[in-house]
Amino acid sequence: MHKKLNLDLTQIKKNSFYFFLISFTRIFGNAVILIIIARLFGSIIYGSFASALTLSTIFLTIADFGFDFLLVTELAKKENKQEEVFFRFLPYKLILLSLAFTTLILISLTFKSSDLSTSLISVFSFYMLFGSLSNFNFAFLRGINVFKYEAYFNLFNGILSIITVYVFFLFGFSIVAIAILLSSFKLLLFLGSFTIIKKHIVFFPNKFISPKFNKDFKKVAVFGTNLIFGLLFFQLDTVLLLYIKGDEIAGIYQSAFRIMALFLVLPEIIIWAILPLLTRFLEVDEERFFLLLKLMARILFTLAIPICLGLLVFPKLILTLIYSRDEFLLAAPILQIMALIIIIRFIDEVYALILTVSNKQKIRAKIAFIATGINLTLNLLLIPNYGIIAAVYTSLLTNLIVALIYFIKTFAYVKSSLFEVKQILFISVPIILYLIINYYNYSNSMLALFSSTIFVLLLGFYVNFNKIERSMILELKYK
Repeated sequence: MHKKLNLDLTQIKKNSFYFFLISFTRIFGNAVILIIIARLFGSIIYGSFASALTLSTIFLTIADFGFDFLLVTELAKKENKQEEVFFRFLPYKLILLSLAFTTLILISLTFKSSDLSTSLISVFSFYMLFGSLSNFNFAFLRGINVFKYEAYFNLFNGILSIITVYVFFLFGFSIVAIAILLSSFKLLLFLGSFTIIKKHIVFFPNKFISPKFNKDFKKVAVFGTNLIFGLLFFQLDTVLLLYIKGDEIAGIYQSAFRIMALFLVLPEIIIWAILPLLTRFLEVDEERFFLLLKLMARILFTLAIPICLGLLVFPKLILTLIYSRDEFLLAAPILQIMALIIIIRFIDEVYALILTVSNKQKIRAKIAFIATGINLTLNLLLIPNYGIIAAVYTSLLTNLIVALIYFIKTFAYVKSSLFEVKQILFISVPIILYLIINYYNYSNSMLALFSSTIFVLLLGFYVNFNKIERSMILELKYK
């Protein structure tokens, strides 16, 4: 029994490493590619490229709709019925993917924007198509506890994409050719994943099984709805800016948005690391559940403050370091407002997680739906007259409303604050630093950027955690 448990723990550690590698490779790889394109091509072409990629990501989420997640959970329950489960969910994937792909193609044909944007949307329709098929194949492999192929394939795909994008630019290829290249890599990713799953499944037409539509859809509807609207209310502004204001404005906005999105990976990684333990504690030990929840809240808070300080005080320096083009300095005030969004999202992730682990996904789905409606309405009303600044303030307001609703919905459950007085007092330190740096005009000093953010991070580590908690965080385990 102990031997089996040790094997299970070893497998969990391996899977956790592979999952981190998958997430990091995808996010970091995309970020590097976008930075390269922004530096090489400028804000107008970057705006078209990033907006088309954002639109394809939205439709990728629609094509997946949570059925990939359901495939994983069903395979875990039915280890001896792998083929039956796969072919039961394959029709869902094909139907949703066909709808998403067709809609995206129609958008590319009717979208009132530049010729470049419409061309890129058409190309990224295939990027979405092959990406969604790959996700389904990899979901099957996750369900049978095989993570390594997804990790290695994505790592290879990310490295190859970064290198070839730069090489294509050196040889004078257009941005559309680069988009075709990236879409072809998604095709290779799909073919690679298909080759692996063929070892576990025999593909014949008579293998297709009639899906249990009502039962399966009820299981996944709430999760899928939350996934789609959660993405929409956060990324819809980019598409609207492209449609209403054009490529260049969308590019300026995306240059700041992508920096924010990169930092927002941190809560996701921490949540995935803690989620299994948190879920178990909720069932067997409520006291330890709240202790772990408070610890997570303080970790996210401690990380958010120095990030916010850096983006608020040094926006132009950060934009110059990343993009090295003066045109992107127009995004400085946008990046400063997004610094506040980062704090809000770092904190509200804790309350959102409470709803998730307590099986209240319906509430999250409703909140995401309301937020999307608010975001869409305000952006349509304000962007035509106020442009890019309206989009970022709308995003700030929408995220604040979502955070407040999360707090209200979980207040009775939490019963006490997840934060202590010392955390609130800790905020005074970055505020004082902000005033000093601005007064002495050090906002363009790289030394000031790194020294101030590291100082606040280390101070937060010692102020917000006791000795035992610091040891737990450094060792990355619970005793």
